[in-house]
Amino acid sequence: MKIKLQILITLLFFIATKNSQAVCDFSLDKTTVCAGEVVTVQLAQPYAKYHNIIVYKGVFPFGSIATTPGDYSVVLPYDLSRDNIVKITFRGNTTAQQYRILLAESNSDLDQNPTIPCNGGKVITVNPSPDPELKETNNFVFCNAITAQTVNITNVSNTLAINSNYSINWGDGSPVVNTATFNSALTHNYAPGSYKITYTVTGSTPAPCNTATKIYNVLIGKAPTISISASSPTVCIPANYELPINLAQTTGVNSASTLYKVFVNGELDTIYDNSNLPALLKYTFTRGSCGNISKDCNTDNKFSVRLFAVNECDVTDISQCIVVLDSIHPEIAGPDTVCLNEPAIYRNIDPFSRDDQCNEPAKVWTVTPNSGFNTGTPLGSPTFNNLNITFNTKGTYFIKLKVTGACNTKDTTYKVIVVDRVNAQAAFVAPSCIPASGFIDIPITNKSFDTADILQYIWTVTPSAGTSFSAGNANTKNVTIRFTKSGPYNINLKVIGGCNEDEWDSTLIVKGKPAIDTLKIPQACFVPFTINPKNYFSYTNGGDNNAIFTWTLTGAVPASSSVEDPGNITYNNPGTFPIVLKIKAQCGDSTLTNFITLNNNIRPNAGRDIGACKFDPPIRLSPVPTGGIWRGRGITDSVAGIFSPSSVPTGTYDVVYVLNPNGTCPTSDTLRIKVSEIIGLTAGPDQSICKGSGTLQLIGNPLFPGGNWIGQGVVNTTTGIFDPTGLIPGNFQVGYVYQDSSGACKDTAYKRITVFDSVHVALPPPILCVNQSFNFGTISGNISNANWSFGDGTPDAIVINPSHTYSRPGNFIVTLIAETPDRCKDTIKIPITVRANPPLSFIVTPDSSCTGNNIVFSFPARHDTATNYIWDFGIATVQSNTPVSQVFSFPKPLLNDSLYFIKLRADYFCGPSFYTDTVKVKASPKADFGIQPIGCSPFTPVLANTSYGSPTTYLWNFGNGQTTTLKNPVVPTYVNTTRRDSVYTIRLKVSNACGTDSVRKNITVKANDVFAKFITNPNIPRGCVPLKVDFTNLSSPGAEVIWDFGDGSSAYADQVSHDYDSAGTFKVKLLAIGACGIDSSFTTVNVFSKPTANFNVATPCVNSNAQFINTSTNYNSYIWYFGDGDSSISTRQNPTHVYTSPGLYDVKLIVANSSPCRDSITIPVNITPKPTAAFSVANPKTCEQEKTFFNNTTPSAPGCLWYLGNGETSTDCGLSYIYPRAGIYNVTLAVSNGNCRDSVTKVAAVEIYPKPVADFIYEYTGNGFNAPVIFTNTTANGLNYIWTFGDGDSASVKDPTHQYNGEGPYRVTLFAVSNNGCRDTISHPLGVDYTGQLYVPNVFSPEVGVGESAIWKPKGLAMKEYQLEIFSTYGQLLFESSALENGQPVEGWDGRYKGTLLPQDIYVWKIRAIFTDGKAWEGMKDPKTGKKAVMGSILLLR
Repeated sequence: MKIKLQILITLLFFIATKNSQAVCDFSLDKTTVCAGEVVTVQLAQPYAKYHNIIVYKGVFPFGSIATTPGDYSVVLPYDLSRDNIVKITFRGNTTAQQYRILLAESNSDLDQNPTIPCNGGKVITVNPSPDPELKETNNFVFCNAITAQTVNITNVSNTLAINSNYSINWGDGSPVVNTATFNSALTHNYAPGSYKITYTVTGSTPAPCNTATKIYNVLIGKAPTISISASSPTVCIPANYELPINLAQTTGVNSASTLYKVFVNGELDTIYDNSNLPALLKYTFTRGSCGNISKDCNTDNKFSVRLFAVNECDVTDISQCIVVLDSIHPEIAGPDTVCLNEPAIYRNIDPFSRDDQCNEPAKVWTVTPNSGFNTGTPLGSPTFNNLNITFNTKGTYFIKLKVTGACNTKDTTYKVIVVDRVNAQAAFVAPSCIPASGFIDIPITNKSFDTADILQYIWTVTPSAGTSFSAGNANTKNVTIRFTKSGPYNINLKVIGGCNEDEWDSTLIVKGKPAIDTLKIPQACFVPFTINPKNYFSYTNGGDNNAIFTWTLTGAVPASSSVEDPGNITYNNPGTFPIVLKIKAQCGDSTLTNFITLNNNIRPNAGRDIGACKFDPPIRLSPVPTGGIWRGRGITDSVAGIFSPSSVPTGTYDVVYVLNPNGTCPTSDTLRIKVSEIIGLTAGPDQSICKGSGTLQLIGNPLFPGGNWIGQGVVNTTTGIFDPTGLIPGNFQVGYVYQDSSGACKDTAYKRITVFDSVHVALPPPILCVNQSFNFGTISGNISNANWSFGDGTPDAIVINPSHTYSRPGNFIVTLIAETPDRCKDTIKIPITVRANPPLSFIVTPDSSCTGNNIVFSFPARHDTATNYIWDFGIATVQSNTPVSQVFSFPKPLLNDSLYFIKLRADYFCGPSFYTDTVKVKASPKADFGIQPIGCSPFTPVLANTSYGSPTTYLWNFGNGQTTTLKNPVVPTYVNTTRRDSVYTIRLKVSNACGTDSVRKNITVKANDVFAKFITNPNIPRGCVPLKVDFTNLSSPGAEVIWDFGDGSSAYADQVSHDYDSAGTFKVKLLAIGACGIDSSFTTVNVFSKPTANFNVATPCVNSNAQFINTSTNYNSYIWYFGDGDSSISTRQNPTHVYTSPGLYDVKLIVANSSPCRDSITIPVNITPKPTAAFSVANPKTCEQEKTFFNNTTPSAPGCLWYLGNGETSTDCGLSYIYPRAGIYNVTLAVSNGNCRDSVTKVAAVEIYPKPVADFIYEYTGNGFNAPVIFTNTTANGLNYIWTFGDGDSASVKDPTHQYNGEGPYRVTLFAVSNNGCRDTISHPLGVDYTGQLYVPNVFSPEVGVGESAIWKPKGLAMKEYQLEIFSTYGQLLFESSALENGQPVEGWDGRYKGTLLPQDIYVWKIRAIFTDGKAWEGMKDPKTGKKAVMGSILLLR
């Protein structure tokens, strides 16, 4: 009981924060104090969750726990989440006393009242000092008193032994009481009002602990009153809200202790007292109330101002609801560029445009000029609508919006540009055929409108390959497009205007001569053969969609076609056939021939796939037809077709049979041979079986599934079942026969099966008792292993002769599994009977008693008799040989119920049995509880029920009208709203079957007794950054104070100064903390930002306007001093000033704002003379790609900028420039001296002549030596020419012909001169190579051909040996020649054999040639494959 009360007393107060982990470390500001002096406890961090501070008298843990307020009092911190300060004041005492301050913590939310200190704490010594403690009957407060009242005070100091003098100043001007003794009550009469009693006690203790003083507030009065006059319900920012107060009816009638608290919109703003409550209460609102959710008003969109008057008796308040409005600043939102005849909407987006009901006010719209549009919105008169307008005339308009709100009227103007929609249009002339130059230029005329509204042009050509812009570019208005390839093109023009985009599309077809090329046709080995010839030609139609296609398909079905895609054609006969495509188009015709070769071969059959065993003899293969060869692994005779399985590893092999292997079109077929081998075949491990145990499943090798079993005892050859029935025990051999999947390989493996004989065992059944160990004895037979199962759920015994004990009675089956050395088993089952003692019990009458006398213990009606009985009653024992009843008395308990355990022993055949029961002897109840005796309002004391004697019911009365029947109830919170202490009596009544008891205890709930107040210097705290404000505390004497300056900093002294380094509105809060209360006071500090002066100056030249640009910030007034001795100053925002002489001038700008705060800056300005631009051109007329020299003749101008007339510029004062194109150019020179500039322009200052563009082509007129070369001059813009041919010769004609006497190489150079004397040069290498040349044609027509196309003849140069042969496709020689003249072939074939013209067909040529340099001819090169051949085909056409 003492331990529980001690723990409860330690729970002095409970502190909770957001943190869940307590911090144990703390420090004290002093370790020795006078009684009554404040000790500051500072934690290392802000308070953690679930703390307790424990104060011990003496040495912990052997001292006693200190109590409050008897030993000390505590002041809690204001902000538990941030502050870490606790202040403790120890009460006066007659002797020095040591205290130890401890901190208890909890790491769990389940332990909210920790009592175990987390370290050894800190020790403090409190020296004796007088205790100035008074008690007054009414706690010094008399409310509703209109006449004088008597105060009755009693000395309750706990240091009477050391007190030597008492001084009482009544605070009403009456004489001070000084007395050496104060043992009886003193009275004093007070008129209505408020007073302070100053009570000083002097003692015999040494200084400074010999005097102590305490102040007591006295109130004789009533609830305070407030009297106000009407105030305006609407305030316009930045005007102040004003509330008139009738001071005569307020401060003139209220007690001196009355405080006045001003709350704005539910938050405390300022606290006044009778001395400083103003007659006109003012408040400056910084934002509007529209949208505000009012806390103290019946409707929203308002701010509330509430004034409370507070004294010790009651609280009185009045409230006002005000609509606070911002000044309106209308702002127009809508498009600044609008399309003609398309609607537009303009809105006011100012969020502060509101009337006195917080609704959007009416608007007045006007448009200038007042025509050219249509609108459904009234213009010039109030409306609540947006401006809906459609412009029907292009131009610039100004929309004006005027808004009148509850506070002001303001307008704004918005500029709108109206433009028309743009339309894309263009045209071109359909082009003719692409000329010999290889390109064609097509001008595109842009006809888009309205050009004034078009911002951008975008040209696109699709496809872009083969195109370029020869005039203009992708973003110019008009373009000329150059095409180098025929075909269809899409021309797209996009125009972008101010309000829309539009596109124009057209298809342009560029035409030219068709182009044809061939692709190689693969050789066909069998006929019939089908092919689409179109797939082996690539061509273009020259841009002519009406081009005519003609196909000549010799040897095919069909033999011709006149459509572009002839589809599939079929060749039914072998041979080589021409395929001729002719395209006739608008810009010319093109013809090209391709060839196809077809064979008709036999398809062989290699036979069906086979299998072979690896070690089988060689196999002869049988193909159809014979006569081919075999290829592939394992073939040992390719002609006879012999395959040897032993020559290859096991696996699957594909061998190929080929007919006509060396022909131009060999054919083949494939035969697959699988070579197998059985390796590692086994019949599995040897097995055994006991006779009489059933059949045996034979286990083979899982790698060889699907085999069969053979041998004695095998009853199923497929599944492998062995049956020992009828067999004599012993060993038997069985075999496993396996054949692989190909059927080509087969093998047999064997293993041994052992058959064992079985055994038999028999045992007699025994009879046992529970918990009796039994040995089953020795069993006979050829047994090597035994397994016993005893039938009672216990583990089996793996021994031959076991012992076992049964733990319960019953009939059990013992199972023995016996095993021979050959692992043959037999099973025996033995029935067992296990007996147990009968159940034992007795009856207790009664089983509980308040006295404990004459308790009867008897046996039940049905009871098995034992041989002996022993009774144990806990305090005595009794023995009996028969089951007779017993009577026994127990002593009565003092504190709690006593429970006795009664034990009975009975001896039976199988041993003793035991039974236990209980008897409860009840105690009478005793009520008691522990509770904190005193606390500050609101007070929730800690309560502990310490009643004993086993009560069964509880009745609590908490003295405040609340009751409960819970054993450990939740204690209510006691709230004292008066200025006097309140006393409550708590009662507890307990009872049980043995009686009833009750107890009562008192608690004291102390009233709050603190107010906060302060003044500032300056009185109205406002000013520019930085601002220093002095704060003086006028709060209740003795109250601890905490300052919050509104900018994140704080202080704790009574008089402090604070510097504000940034602009803003700061709410200053003073928190006053008393022993039983907290109060706060507020004021607002306005710190204004300073303006920042700055400017820059443009064009500071002599005798010209120097433009000064004010770039200052946060200002609304300014003054300029220009520093040139001129007494004039300027108050314009961006002034100009003329300096008449060059030099450096100090210009000063001073700026101020409405706060008012000011700033200034002085900048030196350099005034320079203005230059005069001048230049000349050294060579104003010159050719393209030649330098033009410019001379800058400007004096004293270090900066230059040339505008060269072609979009190019240069900052090089001494300039030489090469114009890339011919033309006449205007040139401008801009010069600068600092910021002073001048420029001069010369029209047609430069003329650039076009250069000739030299170029030429050449053509050989024949082959061999002395063949002349013709040169064609393709120079543009040329007049005179000079040629050098690289062999020492030259010419001056335009298009010369020149004959070379050697092979070269040569470099030919052409010099061209224009009519303006501009020059250009071009050189081309030229080689006359007459060696190593031989060309063989592939088609001719003796009947319809002309010249070279009628006679087939190779062309060549520089050959010393030559042999030509022509054969039919059957190998018959038709023509041959070896004749050369000047190294060239001279004889051709006319298609005849022995004078007869041969039919149209494919013929074969063969040539051998050696050139004069000794090199042999390598053959004609195939243009598709790149391969060379000395024989080929000729197509003879008829």
